[in-house]
Order: sequence, then C-alpha cells, then structure tokens
Amino acid sequence: MYVFLISWLVRLAEKDLITETASKVEGKGRSRRKTAAAAAANFWAAAENKEQVLTVLADTLELDLAKLWKGPPEDSLVQLFAKCVFALLENPAITKTPTVQKGVGVVLRLLIRRYQQWSVSVLPSLMRLLHHHEHAPDVVADFIAEYATESEGADSNLVGSVLREIGRLSPRDVAKEATLAKNLAQCVCGIAERAPLDVVPCISVLHPHLDGESHVMRNGILQALCTLILKGFGARGDDSERADSSVKDQFFRILLERLHDVASYTRSKALQLWITLVEQQAVTLKVLPEVTKRALGRLQDKAAQVRKNAIQLLCTLMKYNQFGSTLRLSDFTLKMKECNALLNRDEDDLESSEEESDEEEKKNKKKEKKENKDGTSSDDAKEKKSSSDESEEECEKKTKKMQEKEKEKGEEEEAKEPPRKKCKVHNKNKPLPQDLDATRVATIFKGTPFEHIDLPLEQVLPQMQKLTAWVRDARRLITAVHAAVPQVAALLGSKNNSDIVEAIEFFTIANEFRVEVAQMGIRKMLTLVWSKEPAIREAVVAAYEKLYLTHPNPAVIAKNIISTTTGASLAELTSLEELLTDFMRRHRISPTVVDALWSFFGSSDSAEDDSCSALAVLGMLASGDPAIVLDKINLLVTVGLGPRRKRDERIARLACVALQKLRPQQQTQSSSASPQKKAEKRQEDEEEGGTKRRRSKKEKEKEKEKEKEKEKEMQPGVVLKNSHNLFVMLIEVITDMEIPALKWFPVAEQVISTIYALSEKPDQLAADVIRRLYKAALPDGDLGNATTCDVVGLSKLFFVLGHVAIKQLVYVEEVSQSRTETVKKEQVAADTGKNAVAGTSALEQELGAKEAQIECASDAMLLGAQEELVSSSCLLGMFSEFICDVCKNKDGKYNSRMLREAAVLALCKYMCASTTFCKDHIQLLISILVSAPESSIRSNVVMALGDLCWRFASVVEPFMSHVFEKLHDEDPRVRKNALLVLSHLVLHDMIKVKGQISSMTFALVDEDKRVSELAHLFFSEYSSKGNELYNSLSDIISALSVTPSVTIETFRSIVTYLFGFLSKERQFETLLEKLCHRIQVATELEHARNYIYCLSLLTYNDKCIRKLSEQFGCYKDRLADEDAYASFCAIVSKAKKFAKADMRSAVEELERKVQAVHEGRAPAENGGTDAPPAPIRTPAARRGRRRVPPTTTGRRRVHRRRRDEEEESDEQISLSSDSDDDAPIRRRTPAARKKTPAKKATKKVRASSSSSDAGAKRKKAKSSSGSEEEKKSEKAKKSSEEEASGSESG
Repeated sequence: MYVFLISWLVRLAEKDLITETASKVEGKGRSRRKTAAAAAANFWAAAENKEQVLTVLADTLELDLAKLWKGPPEDSLVQLFAKCVFALLENPAITKTPTVQKGVGVVLRLLIRRYQQWSVSVLPSLMRLLHHHEHAPDVVADFIAEYATESEGADSNLVGSVLREIGRLSPRDVAKEATLAKNLAQCVCGIAERAPLDVVPCISVLHPHLDGESHVMRNGILQALCTLILKGFGARGDDSERADSSVKDQFFRILLERLHDVASYTRSKALQLWITLVEQQAVTLKVLPEVTKRALGRLQDKAAQVRKNAIQLLCTLMKYNQFGSTLRLSDFTLKMKECNALLNRDEDDLESSEEESDEEEKKNKKKEKKENKDGTSSDDAKEKKSSSDESEEECEKKTKKMQEKEKEKGEEEEAKEPPRKKCKVHNKNKPLPQDLDATRVATIFKGTPFEHIDLPLEQVLPQMQKLTAWVRDARRLITAVHAAVPQVAALLGSKNNSDIVEAIEFFTIANEFRVEVAQMGIRKMLTLVWSKEPAIREAVVAAYEKLYLTHPNPAVIAKNIISTTTGASLAELTSLEELLTDFMRRHRISPTVVDALWSFFGSSDSAEDDSCSALAVLGMLASGDPAIVLDKINLLVTVGLGPRRKRDERIARLACVALQKLRPQQQTQSSSASPQKKAEKRQEDEEEGGTKRRRSKKEKEKEKEKEKEKEKEMQPGVVLKNSHNLFVMLIEVITDMEIPALKWFPVAEQVISTIYALSEKPDQLAADVIRRLYKAALPDGDLGNATTCDVVGLSKLFFVLGHVAIKQLVYVEEVSQSRTETVKKEQVAADTGKNAVAGTSALEQELGAKEAQIECASDAMLLGAQEELVSSSCLLGMFSEFICDVCKNKDGKYNSRMLREAAVLALCKYMCASTTFCKDHIQLLISILVSAPESSIRSNVVMALGDLCWRFASVVEPFMSHVFEKLHDEDPRVRKNALLVLSHLVLHDMIKVKGQISSMTFALVDEDKRVSELAHLFFSEYSSKGNELYNSLSDIISALSVTPSVTIETFRSIVTYLFGFLSKERQFETLLEKLCHRIQVATELEHARNYIYCLSLLTYNDKCIRKLSEQFGCYKDRLADEDAYASFCAIVSKAKKFAKADMRSAVEELERKVQAVHEGRAPAENGGTDAPPAPIRTPAARRGRRRVPPTTTGRRRVHRRRRDEEEESDEQISLSSDSDDDAPIRRRTPAARKKTPAKKATKKVRASSSSSDAGAKRKKAKSSSGSEEEKKSEKAKKSSEEEASGSESG
C-alpha cells in the first residue's frame, strides 16, 4: 500500500512539474500569484526531496521482500518501483541533477540484480524512453555504461542486450521517425564512448541498420565504429591481438564502404571520421593507400560538403604522415633505388613486386568479402532466428567462438605469408655487396625511422626489407597526392566558396611538404586575388603570406618571391603585382626584404634571370610604395640602362617599368574616366550636397581627414627635366640598333612610356627620337623610295610613330584636365574675393554655370588639339600618307610581314587619335581585315576596331559585322580576339546585337579550349542582363537550324547550354508558342526536329501543358518521325513530373493523342487534332461563376476582362447551356448577334436584375436593338451603292 502511494505521488508530482515547466516556457504562467499546484511543483523540483524518495525505495528493495510471500515477490509490486523511477527519468531536468540520476541508477541496479527485472520492465521502459524523449540517449548510455563497468560475469552483458534490442527494430520504422533515429544514434554513440570494450563483441547486431533508409542511424553507427577503433582494443594479451587486428580491419572496411553511401550526409560523416582516425594515428599503413584512393574519388562528388571533407582528409594525410617533413617523390624514388641496389634487385623487380603486392591485396580483399558473405550471412540468419531465445551467456559464447575462428585465420595467414615474402623480397643465399660498409648503411637509413638502429652488417638486410616496404608506402601516398593536384586545381574555379577555400589550404600544405606538382596550384591561386568574395581573397592573401613571408631570413623571402615570377604568364604576373601591392599597403614586407631584392638586382654575381626577376618584383612593390624606386633612380639608370642591357635587353625593359611607378596615380586615372563615371560622380556630389546640413561636426572632420589622405596619395609624382641623364640613356637605348628586332619593340614601348611619364616636356624628346629613327631608316630622306629604305628600321619608325600618337593623345588630355582644374580654382577664388550681389552670384554658383562654361571651352580646345595631332602640319601627320601606302601595298613594294604589321598598327593608333582621320580611313582598315593574309594583322585589326568602337561608336558600328565574321576565322587567335572584343562591347552596351548573336554561339563548341571557355563566360554574363538572351533565343535557334554546317550534335549542345539560363515561367510559355508555330511553317524535316528538341528542353507547368495541347495541330504532322516522337515522349515524361493532380488527365490525354498519331491511328473523339481539347474546369469554375448573358455588351465586357484561356472556356460553357444539346459549341458572329430578338435579351436581363432596375434595362435593350437596326439599314444602302457603281464600271 505504501509503495503504491509513493509511486502514485511521484508520478503525479512529475506530471505536474513537467506541465508547470512547459507552461513557463510557452509564456502561459504570467500571473504573479502562485497556485497550489505551482507551489507543489516547486517543492518537488528540489533535488533533496527526490533523493530522499529514491533512498527510501533503495532501502526497501535491499530488504528481503521474499519473506512476505512464500516465493519471490509479486511482479506487480516490483514494477511499482520501476514505474516510480522511470517517471523521474522522463523529466528532462534529470540531466541537470547528477545526484538524482545516480540514485535512479542505484534503484535500477537493485531491480535488475535482485529481482531480475531487466527483460520484464527495465529494458522495455528504456526503449520507450528512447522512442519519445530527446534527453533519453545520454541518460540511458550513462546507466548502461556505469552498470557494465561495475558488474562482472553474466550481468555485464547488459550492453549486448540493449544493442540487440536496437538491432531488432525495423529500419523502415526507424527511418519514419526522425526523433527515434536521432535518439538511437546518440545512444549507440554514447554507449560506445563509455563502454567500448563491451560494445566490440556486440556491434555486429546493428549491421541491418547500415542498409536502412535513415542516414542519421548510419552516421551514429559509423561514429560508434570510429570510437571503438580508438578505444575498444586495449591491452588484452598477445592471444587476442590477432583477433583485434582482424576486427579492426572489418571496421575499416565498413568505413571505407560508407564513403560510397547513397546519402551525402553519410559520405561526409565517413570522411570526417577518417580525418579523426588519421589525426589520432589509428590508421595502419596497410589501410592507408585505400583511404587515399577513396578520398581521391570523393573530390568529384556532387555534394559540396563531401568535396570539402575529402580535401580536408588529404590535407590531414599530409600533415600526420609517417614519412617525414618532405614528401618529394624524387627523394623517395632515389631511396628506393638505393635499397634496390643493396638488395641486388633491379627497378623492374621493384615495379613488379609493387604490382604483385597490390594484386595480392586485392585478392585478399576479395577472399575476405567472400568469407564474410558466406559466414556472416549464415550467422546473421541464425541470429535473427534465435535472437529472441538466446540468453546473454549464449551470446558471449558465440562471440568467443568468433574470436577463436579469427585467431585461427590469422595464424593460417601468417603461416602462409613468410615463405611468400622470403622468396620475393629476401634471399638468404644472396651475398652481401662488396662495397657495403657502415657509412653507406647510415646514408641509406638517414631520414627514416631506422636511422638510429645500430646493427652489424650481417643483420642489415632484414631492416632493409622493412625500409623498402616503408618507402613503398610513402611513394603510394605521394603518388596519390600528385594525382589529386589536377582535381583540386579544377576546384579553384568552382562556384562554391568552400571548395575554393579548401583547395587553397590543400596547396598551401602541399607546398609546405615540398610536393613538386604543388606549384601548379600555387600559380593558379594567384588569379583568385581579384575575387569579389572577401573570404576567398583573404584566404589567398593569408596563404601567400604563409608561404613566402614567414621565413626569418630576408634573403630567403626575397628568393621565394623571385621564384614565383619565373615562367609566369601575363595574367599571373598581373595578379602577383596586385598581391604584392596589397602586402606593401599592409606593411607585411619589411625594408630588409626590399634591400635583399635590390642586392639581387645590383650584384654582378647574381644570374641574369635572378636580376631580372628581382627587378620585376621591385616594380610590383613600387605600385604600393613608389618611394622604393625613388631612392634608387641612379642605380636603375646605371645598371638597368647601362652596359648590362646589351647582354640581356629584359633588364632595360623592366627598369623602365619600375621607373614608371613614379608617375602620379591621378594622371593615370584621368584619361580613363568615362562620361558615365563623371555623371555618377556628379550625382554623388549632389546627394552629398543635399545632406550636408544633417552631418555632424565629427563626420565633417573625418571627411576632411580622408580628403587630406587622398591629396597626399595623389600628389604629383617625379617630373624631371629633359636634360636629365635618365632621358639621355633612354634615347640611347631606343636608338640602339644592336638589339634584335623582335626584342626591340617591347623595350621601345616601355622607353616611350617612361619618357611621357617622367619628362617635363615629353613631346620634344619624342620628336627627337622620331627624327633619329627616320634618319636611320631612310638615309636619303625620300619617303617614296622603297629600294633604299631599311625594312627593320622603317618598322621601328612606324611602331614609334603609332605609340607616340597614343601617348601624345593621353598627354594632351592630362594637360587639358589640369588646366581646367586650375581655371576652376582661380574662378572660385575670384568669386569668393569679390563682394558682388549675393543673389546673382549665389544662383550662378548653385547652378554651376561658370563651371559648365569652363568645361565646354576646355572640351573644344581638347577636340581641336586631337584633330591637330595627326594633321599634315604636325610631325606625326607627315608620315600618315606613307603609312597608308604601306598598308595598301598596291604594287607589292612592301611585302615584309614585319613592316606591314607595324604600319597597320600605326594606322590603328592614328585613327584612335582623330575622328576625322578615323572616318577617312575606316574603309581601308576594314579592307585590310578582310583581305590580309597574315593572321597577326587580322588579330591586331580586330582589337583596334574594339578600341575605335569604344571611342567613336557612330563611325565604327556600321562595320562591326566584319568583326562578327572573324568569329569563323581559321586562326584561333583571331577568333579569340574577336570574341573578346565583341563580348566587351556587348556587355557594356556599346553595340546592339540583332541576328548576329547567333554567330557567337558557334564559339561554345570551338575546337580551341580558350575560345570555348570565353564563350561560356560571355553567355553566363549575358544571361544576367535582363531578358536579352531570351529575346534573341528564337533567332538563335532559327539561325542554327538554317546553317548547313551545324550538325545535330552541335545544335543540341549549343541549345542545351543556352536553355539552362531560362528560369521564368512566362518565358517558357511564350517560347513554347513561338516554337510550335515555327514547327508548323518549317519546310524541312531537320528544322522541325530541331524545334521539337527545343520543346523538350522547356520546363512544363500547367499553362505550358495546356498550351501544348492547344497547339497540337501545329506539330501533329511531324509525329510520324521517330526522332520527333522520341522528343515528345521526353516532353510527356517531364510534364508528368511537374504536373499537378488536376492536370494529370490532360497530360495523359496528350500522350494518347501523340501515340495515336505516331501509330497512324485517328485520335479519340474527345481529343481531336483539329480543335483544342475540351476545357478543364478549374476549382474556381467548379464553385460556380455568374454566367454572362449572351448580349453584345456582355460579350464585349467578358472579352475585355477575361482574356485567359480558363475564363474563355467558362464563357463557352455558359453560352452552350442556352443552345440545343446537339449543336456544336461555337461563338456567334456579329451578324448572328444582330438577328437576336430584343425580347430574348430583355428576358435574360430581367431574370438577372432586380425589379427596380427592370425598366431601365428594358429601355437599354430597346435602344440597342434600335441602333442595330439603324446600322443594318446603313450597311444595306452602302451595299446597294457599291453594286450600282460596279454595274456602271462594267
């Protein structure tokens, strides 16, 4: 009686406590007054009261209750104790009171040991907890683990019974309940963590859940296996080590298999567990190659999280490798050769032994799989049959037998292995090498785990065998890393940020371990410095800082930076400059590193390549801090432009590039400012002016500080007089005829740019250079005499003329802009100094009238200066006719390719300088583009036309069709340049493409990979510009279909890629109608096939399905073709996937019609091909809508308001209800409406209106009938007059 009372009170108090806690969480108990139930709940919530109750229960159970009965106590009495305890366990607050939880464990242990309540009440109650309570897994795991550690003998097998009970659950039922799967997984992991030695023999009972549908359960089992590998195999004696190793191998095999799981979450979890095992050094060398191989396969997984974990696993394998701090394949290959020579084996024997070892491993795996299938299947079947009847002792016996079998298998394998190894790897009869001594052995063992082993020479060979196996495993790992490098490098271009960040980390670690092929990824990472994502940019900066700037020796840092420039492309050098500029602005590069770079450049002992690379790096650093070059001008002049340039002309070019960094940043950006940017700046200034009154004093002070910083940054750079020694050396370099012609052009370009960057009057120096080159090329001074001219000298002259024209144009714009700013400042000072009338001056200042006048005057002067630049009165204009004659080459005088290239390039630059010159010579340039046999000339002209279109759009745009034609040029460089130019112009709205966009689609399937990648990039950007791609898609399809050279595979490849950018349902609907009409008017079967294939690429919603059914007459004649029928089958199958329940019937009806026409049968009567299918009543129509009376005004109103097909179908149904049943559903013509009697119309109006409005509506009906009669009489008069006139004319 007392036990029942305590049990009842405890359960009632726990129920009230849980209810009170839930009400507080939900916010229901807001009243300040505490009720009696709340007070009782708070009293029972104290842990001391619960401990007292549990102490009483435990003391009661310790008594000999059997004396009260003749036999054991009744189960009903003992179960009262269990119910009381499990009522406490159901409260989530028990996890916060360990003392109460400990007391519950004491009571449960008494129930199990003394009263055998484990299978009767304890185990079912524990499983019920796991089914319904989220806090149960930790509680159950704690109790099971504590009981298992304190118990001995048969009582310690509680773990096995719990796991068997979990294994008996149906995997389907577990997958249906997410909470159950989560609780079971956490419980298994908790038990494995707390009692790993007891879980190892029983873990096999959970094997059915590995094939279940719940990935949460699979993840939990894999986590448990990982825990068992780390903790479940302690020191248990030599006899059990073999069994433990075989069990571990089975666990490893399961983890490897789960890397190919169906669920990406499980694959990701398996990779994470392998990372943990590698970090804990728990993976044996036997399993390591397979782990690396599986990780390589996951690099191409569809799930981003799996790819991320696969890269992390490869990084972990390198970090925690057992082969040293360097993973150079060449070093280990050399070590293997030394071992080979010591063992008297050849390289062929080595390769064959490695291959044989791999084959043997595969055979062993196959044998193990077969044994597992044969053995485990029967064992599992027996377990399933007898699991309910087996006792715990029988389970232990079975596990012991399994361990004994595994020991026997291990002994048999060991007995078989030694002879095989001895006969293949070591032969005792082979004599030792004669030159073998302690020094050679120490050299071979150096840097290996066997380095400190001192053995006599007679015992070296066994250690050498182990070393050979160790080196072979190292080579496998390094080879796998080498194989992963191309795949990880491809992930650097992924759209997922996590892929890119992890790939950067992979290459950073690979470079730290000296992997040879890691430089490929390191170079590819450079371009990511331009990424718009801050995480990617920061990862790149941090990676390069870690790679190159962390060494304590400045000379080593300088050498590392220099090494990145060797063999780098132009894009990589540009990216490196941006990166080094960022480092300089952040002060990450110390002055000692800069000094080391200058020493590399200036030292005569340095190699030419190192000097040039050091100078290139210094020029890049000067972009962030020009003071680096400012202090070393004399060194650059004496070394870079001195006699050393004759040995290597690159040093002169790089010296000029470094000197150009002294040019002020403001001047470099002034010429590139477009009108759009100026307008945006004005708008920002206006917005700032409007909000100026609202700004506080602190904000104004901050803005002033920012403006001061900008003024410091944009201070005018170094400007030198023309008599400076620098310009003397520059002119000497550019007029040096000993430099080879092809190497002279890049040097001359940088020399001229340096003159215009630093000279006070660059036009005078440029004129001096032109005169000197003119005298060298034409000693006679006759431009028309081609026989006495030097072709190379004349090519140099043309090149300088063109480049000077461009630089002079930029120089004129800079002078004009500086002059305009000076005049504005003077005008502002004059206005502020005057005491003029406040109203007029303030209004003019607000409107900016004077500033506008100053800008207009400067623009007019600038335009005049530009036109004057290449006129015949100037030095540059004197050569314009001669340049045109060389470009025309009428009589074949100028057949030199170098000369024609230089002349065409000069012509293009002249055209950029003047609008008039461009108009006069645009036809000549187009003729050169069309007829020039040299691909380099065509390529240059294409690029020049892009610049001209940007500058003089109205002049060049009519001729852009010739640039589109060059997309089909035979030379890939011309195609690439044409695509680059057109992409730039189209994306910046400089030209409008109509039907010419179809010619750009051919580049998607170009043979040249660079052209194809550029085309894919262009269309991905073009698709983001509103509906531009959609608007031109139908024209693209038609143009591709008509072009004879386009094959079916090419057409489908292009169209499939383009249709991937469509995402709006409205676009699908409109495009469907267009394609259906084009199918109907197609004159050839191939064209119709292409259009039908495009239909199969659309995504079908309800409206698309309805429209496709309505347009059946457009394509029914094409269904006899097998290809067209296959496309429509694909359409129907796709429509079934996306169709809703009420549209399934329409899709099935369409499928029947398509199949009937294809088979030559007539479609069903309700689905004829001549008329659209019967209208489908929507839910709105089924609810009933007001039917429109068949009057003229009513029909017009319906036609205006309801244009959708659904409303039109409702209207047809409403009209057909007034007609006969046998009459067809059709709309009445206007003539038929006129014949409708007025009485019939008034009846319908009278029926749908109230009595008060009946008279007014009757009048309207009469007036409408009268107006109709008047119109009828007027038409009759007109027809009679026409007949009379016709008879007269006859």
